Order: sequence, then C-alpha cells, then structure tokens
Amino acid sequence: MTSAGPSGSIQAEIQGDISGQVAVGNYILQVGPVHGGEVHIAAPQQQPQARPLPTPVSLRPRPFPDLLDRETEIDAATAALASGAAVEFYGQAGLGKTALLQHLAHHPAAAAFADGVVHRSARRQPLEDILIYLFDAFYEGVAADGSTVPFKPADAQLRRALQDKQALILLDDVDLSRDEVATLMDAAPRCTFVLASAERRLWSGGRAVSMRGLPVEDALELVEQELGRPLTAEEEPAARDLCTALEGEPLRIITDGLP
Repeated sequence: MTSAGPSGSIQAEIQGDISGQVAVGNYILQVGPVHGGEVHIAAPQQQPQARPLPTPVSLRPRPFPDLLDRETEIDAATAALASGAAVEFYGQAGLGKTALLQHLAHHPAAAAFADGVVHRSARRQPLEDILIYLFDAFYEGVAADGSTVPFKPADAQLRRALQDKQALILLDDVDLSRDEVATLMDAAPRCTFVLASAERRLWSGGRAVSMRGLPVEDALELVEQELGRPLTAEEEPAARDLCTALEGEPLRIITDGLP
C-alpha cells in the first residue's frame, strides 16, 4: 500500500517476498532478500519515468449475459456513458449490483472510450490505493536502463498522468466518503465513473440510482434459471408467493428460497 504523507512526502508500505528495485517518487529503494533495503536519492538522469501502456486497456470482469430486468438502471448508465456524467447504483447486498457492473463492462457503449475500460472491486480499498490502481492500469515504471520497475508516483505525477485519460471506470463495493468520491473523480476528470455501493456516496456530478428487487415476473425467470427448467403449473403459485415475500431480491431468492 502507498500513500502521500504530510508536506508532500511519500510513504510506501511494501509487503510480501520482494527483492529488486522499487521506485518511489524521486527515490530508488533497493530491497534485498536478506538484509532489508537501501534508499537512494536518484539523480535526474536516473529517475524512473512513467511510460504509457498501449490503449485502449481492457481490465474487465467476465461477462454477465443473463441479466434480468434492470432496464431503468441500464438506461441511466448508458445516458451517463454518452454524457460523461457519473452514475452510482446503491442498495443492500444481494440486489445484483455486481452483476449489473459486469454487464455494463461489456455493453456496446463501452467501446466509445478511447482509453478503454477498467473494472475494480473497491471493497476495503482506501482512496490512495484506488488511485494507484488507476495509474497502474495506464502506466508502467521504467528505469534509466529501460527495464520496468515497480513505480509509486508522487501525488502531482499521478494527477497529471490521469488528467487526459478517457476511460470507463467501473468500481464495485465502493465505501469511500462523499468527499473522497469527489476527489477520485477530480483526479480523472475526463473518465466516466460507474459506482456500486451499499449506501449512497455520490451526491454531485452525476446520478445516484437506488437499486430494488426484481419485478415478480423477472424473479420467476430467475427461479427457472436456477432450477434449469420451467416451473410447473403446480409450482408457480408458491414460487410467486416466495418471490413476493423476498421482495424480488436475487440473492435471497437463490440462497434462501430454493432447495
């Protein structure tokens, strides 16, 4: 994990079995397998640089082709994709927000973004780590000898690097504060953000859509998908009552309602 410290300083927490060079701002950290590490101030000609990766990037989840209902949510998202405004889908777990983002990542409208599509689970991820993930989606660190090195940009470097990117950014399980969401979008102002969260986090600069359960007919179709066959005439009334009682919530129907 990396973050910007006070007065523009940079903090880097390095975990795991790592050896070699890590670039952190204007510093080169040489990590040894046994004796720890040494920090060197890089001369200007030795400082690592951020090299753009080929675009469009495609960091997408697997497709979700069998999305049920959600016409309202898809319409809101496609309008956002066309206008560049952010959109957020919020509601309790189990309503299908993750499936919706999977579907949108492969929507034909996503092809309009010159720099590609980036999907990320933001569960328990602080703002700093999400920003670094976006940087790493578009850039790699290059040492003076041309080799690639792990690279932690300074805050100003990161913001300059993301300023002109035009990508679709889909972030699932966002639990940032309202101000952090605004900071995130300001860091990549030409990107379009689609967020999914348990509670509303987006209050300006876009549209927030409250997720609900599926309509009864779509919920019944979900039951049939899970059973792998149509419901019989005898089964349908009980299944309808079940879907109504569970308010059309997909996860509850699958986990609590079906044998």
